Parts: sequence; structure tokens; C-alpha cells
Amino acid sequence: MSDTEPNERKRPIRVLMLSGEAPPIVGGVGDYTVRLLQAISEQRPDWSLTLLTRRRRWFDAPVSKSGGIRIFRPVHGWTHRWNRLAIRLAGCLRFDVLHVQEEPYSWFETDVAVRIAQVRPRVRLVVTLHELHPRRASFENARELVDTAAAITANDSRTAELCLRHTGRTVDRILFSPGNVEPLPESKRPKPVRGRVCTFGLINRLKRFDILFEALKRVRAARPDLTWHIVGPFDPATDAEHRAVRDQLAGADWIRFTGSLDADRELPAELHQSEVMLLPFDDGASLRRTSLQAGWRFGLPVVTTRPPAIEPGFEPEGNVIFADREDPESWYRAVSRLLESSAERDRIGRGGRATSEAYTFEALAREHIAIYERLAGG
Repeated sequence: MSDTEPNERKRPIRVLMLSGEAPPIVGGVGDYTVRLLQAISEQRPDWSLTLLTRRRRWFDAPVSKSGGIRIFRPVHGWTHRWNRLAIRLAGCLRFDVLHVQEEPYSWFETDVAVRIAQVRPRVRLVVTLHELHPRRASFENARELVDTAAAITANDSRTAELCLRHTGRTVDRILFSPGNVEPLPESKRPKPVRGRVCTFGLINRLKRFDILFEALKRVRAARPDLTWHIVGPFDPATDAEHRAVRDQLAGADWIRFTGSLDADRELPAELHQSEVMLLPFDDGASLRRTSLQAGWRFGLPVVTTRPPAIEPGFEPEGNVIFADREDPESWYRAVSRLLESSAERDRIGRGGRATSEAYTFEALAREHIAIYERLAGG
């Protein structure tokens, strides 16, 4: 059999994944990365898959496994002091493909990802762009990664367009970010609480809580049973953005911040108990939004801000209702309509659940396997 015959068994590919965020962060890049690696492992069990990330808490084990994936956490944070240790460890690992999960706010503006990519310049570099912010200091690091990458993926068309405009590089594949939360078995699902709406995800300045608050005050005037649960990590004592949102919504006893919830039981139960999911993204909805994907996965009717350009996967009034980010009236009409009609909630929810079946970690893994095999000759 010749070296080029297709049936010859190739050496398993070795992939080192580099993520700025440390798992488990539900809905964050760290959790996304572990789930992706696990899905790849199920389809290519003979491959060597390793995650290099930072330690979220000082007592987290520096070496561990999650679903068969080796995880190295040599450092507490991406600072210049600790980066040397992470770079040294990367130099000791054997890999054919280095895959960097590039996301602003997770590298603390250091060039550690760039320097790890330089440890073995002949290794094929893959970069996934979760977001791209040309005005941030970290953009220069992202640009250097893009310039040297053998393959680039973006998790929505907006990020792909920004990459082309600001780096001159066309991404190889436009993909998506699946939802990171799984629904509970039918027998263990709590029933929806009448009048409860939720907002799920990280609390930051990229969400228009002010506009949504104005709309929900009007809804509550007509429906005193309305309650709003803001689901996700919440620490106003140390986080200025959390503190600003808390002060913005002060005095409303019908609003509850849940804080961090257990991802296996508490978080799914919270989502099951909601009748509507509200996602007031300042820059619009897209397929990279794991909170949106979770709403679809749970069959929740989702009201969210209209994307600035046409996005694939969205069917207005079919699997989502769009509201204008600056207009409380449009939010008021959408929320009122859904709370008043169980038929409308079911219809939009079913559309979202059907859409979510195309955006799974299994589908995402297949896309990445094709890229790795092309680059590494697998």
C-alpha cells in the first residue's frame, strides 16, 4: 500500500487547545472549550486532546481531567509574571495543532497566546475568534495571531467581517457557539412560574438593562405577577459593572439576581421555571451567543435585540422576536404579547428548539476535525 492510499491508518493527531478562560464558566469560553474537546474526543477517541488554561481558584488542581480531556492549569492569571511558566509548560507538551480560543477580556491584555504560538513555529496554528474589538489594546495580539494562523474560524458573521476589515484576512469558516446548559429530564423539570421572565448570561455593559427595565415596569403595571430573574454570576462588591446594574435596578422587589448556580441542577431548573427569555444585547443577537442558544435549547421563547445585519439561523416571529435596543416600547409589546398567550410562547419556543438541533457541539466538533485533518494530514 502506498503512502498516499486513503485506507492507510494515519497517526492520531495531537491537539493543544489554549483558552484564556478557566472552566467551568457556564456560558463562557472556558466551558465552551471543554465541551468542544469532549465532542471531538467522542468522534476521534484515539486523538490526544489537551487544554492549557489558567486556574480559576487557587485551590484548583494544576493537572486534572474532564470527560477524558487532560487539563493543565499552571497559572492563576495571565500576567507577565505567570506567563513564563505557561510558556515553559507549552514547550514541554507534544502537539501537531495549536488551537487558540481568542476572546477579548480573557487574556488580561497580555501576549501570552502569541508567545505560546511561537514556542513551536512549525506547528499548525488554528485561531477561533469569539469576538474582535479593534479599539482594545488586545487587538494587536489578536492581529498577530491572525497573521500567523494556518486556519481561522469566527463564531459569527459579524466577527468575520471585522476580521477582514481590520486585518485583511478572510476567515476559513464562520461557525457558532452552542448552548452550554442541558435541559433536565422530563420527569425532573419544574413547571414554569406564571409571569416569570429571565435574562441569562454574564452581566456587563454590553447588555441594555436600562431599556429592558423601563419596558418591564410598564408590563408589571398591567401584570402584578411579573417577576424578572437575572441569572448568572453576580458580585457587586468586587465588580463595578455588576454594581452599576444593581444600582440601576434598585428598589424593584420583583427583580432577583440569582448569582452563580450549579450547572447540573440549579441552573437548568431556573431556566425551566421561566416563561420567556429576554436578551438585551447592545450590539445585537448572533449565533455566538451561548445564552441565546440555551434559550432555544430549552424551548423558551426568546426576545432579543435585532442584529445590525442579516444573520443566518434567525427566523423573526418564527424562532425569535426582535426588539429595538433603544426602544422600551418594542420590548413592552413583545413581552406583553408572549405573557398573554401560551400558544404564542409554545410556537416561538418550538421554533427555537428546532433551530438548536443544527447548532450542537457534535456539529461543531465535525467542523474542527475537518480543519485539523486538513492541516495535520490526518
